[in-house]
This record gives sequence, C-alpha cells and structure tokens, in this order.
Amino acid sequence: MPIFTREALERFAPRPRDPRKAEIWDGYVSALVEHGDDLCAEFSIDEALEVQHLMARAKPETNFEILWESGAYTADGILRVFGVGRHSAKITPAEAHRIAELPVAERTKVLFERVYGVTGNPGKARELGNTEPGDGWRYRGFGLLQTTGRGDHEKYLKGETTFYAAVRAAFIEWDKKGCNEMARRDDVKAVCKAINGGYNGLADQREALARAKRVWPVLPGSDRPPPATMAQSTTGNTALALGTGGSVTTANEVSMAKAKVAATGRL
Repeated sequence: MPIFTREALERFAPRPRDPRKAEIWDGYVSALVEHGDDLCAEFSIDEALEVQHLMARAKPETNFEILWESGAYTADGILRVFGVGRHSAKITPAEAHRIAELPVAERTKVLFERVYGVTGNPGKARELGNTEPGDGWRYRGFGLLQTTGRGDHEKYLKGETTFYAAVRAAFIEWDKKGCNEMARRDDVKAVCKAINGGYNGLADQREALARAKRVWPVLPGSDRPPPATMAQSTTGNTALALGTGGSVTTANEVSMAKAKVAATGRL
C-alpha cells in the first residue's frame, strides 16, 4: 500500500475550493501520488517520523496551494515575515507601507528584490547565491518547500518548473540539509530552521506535525523493498544488526531488539 494517496493527502491538507488554488493542489497531489513513494525510497525516507516532518514543513510553506512565492502581502504581512527582528532585510513600517501600496505585479518584484536581491539585501543575496539584479524575484520561493535563491534553484531544479520538479526539489533539499536525522529526533525546531532559515511558521508547523502523525502514524511499509541505502536509515541499521536483511519495520524493530537482547545479552 502506498504512503501517498489522494485520500491521505486530502486528510492532511484539504483541497481548496478556490479554483486557482485547487489547480495547484491537484498538481502537487498528483506528483506525490505518482512519484512520492519512489522519492522516499531514493532519499531513504523510510520511517514515519521522516514523512511526518517533511509533510509538516511543507504545509506552512505552501499549504499545497502555492507554486511560486507570492508577494501579495499587506504591510502587516511584510512586517511579520520580513520586518525588523524577523528577517535580515529588516524592513521598517514606513517601507512596508510603501511597498504594500504598489500594484501586486510590481509589489512582488520590488519586495523580493528588496529581501533577496543583490542591492536590497546583499548579505542574504550572497547566502542564496543571487548574483545579478533581478535574481531576488527570478529565484524566489518555488515548490513544495519553497526552494529559494539562484544557488538552490540551479542545484535542485535545474531550470525545471513542473509539479514533479517542485516536489523532487523538496526531497533533494530535505536530503541535502540533513533533515531525516532531525526528523528522527522529532526536532521540529531544527527542521524549521534548516528549511526556512529561521522560525517563521513554526507554530503552524507544530500544528501540521500533529495532523501528520494522525494521517501517517506508521508507514505502510510491509510490502515496500528496503531503501537502496539501508545503512543510512535507523530502521536499516537495526535490521542489519538483527540479521533480518532489511525486512524489519519501524513498528516491530523495538520488540525484535528487546528479544535479541534478552536471548543474547547484546544487540
């Protein structure tokens, strides 16, 4: 049985009624249903906590309704995300109001050049790999984890902007930033910081994690082959230690370990 089904994803993030948002939701869900299990195997996401935390971070990033990062913020929204004490851009109230008064199409470009661009926020631009005027807007957040900046766009997306690319980039970023280990510790703050660069959306992520734990309490893994890189998996390491050849699942590994310790005095 697959991990990602339309029914499970709809329980986690209900399909929106707005037709434009629903179209994006359909794109993400179709990509996850079609490719999500293969991506989990490719990137050694083979424990329930890993899936739970990945989905929990995706929800506040996009709610499965956003493909490209939107710049249609109100002044209060700009301050909440990019204001002094919130973001390295340190946008002031007066500046936020000036930006928010612009037409949405212009506002988006001005805002992202200000917060990610080489002239608007040089330190953040260097961090993101933005090198040219226009990169702040051009390489704004995209995809399930809102991959941001020229550097990550070029590494993870390679110019592709399909829904499959939007989902695959999230798995690559998750892997490159070592989030599986954080997820196995159930460390929601560490995952938030690794993906977001700060703690924006942390409260929403905690709420989403509680929901994800109800939707995916265990992985339907009894009929799944072991990951290609079993040695990188906590489940895989336990399986190898117990001599099960990778057939052990998260649900039974603890009881098997206890049995072996009782019988042999060692793991």
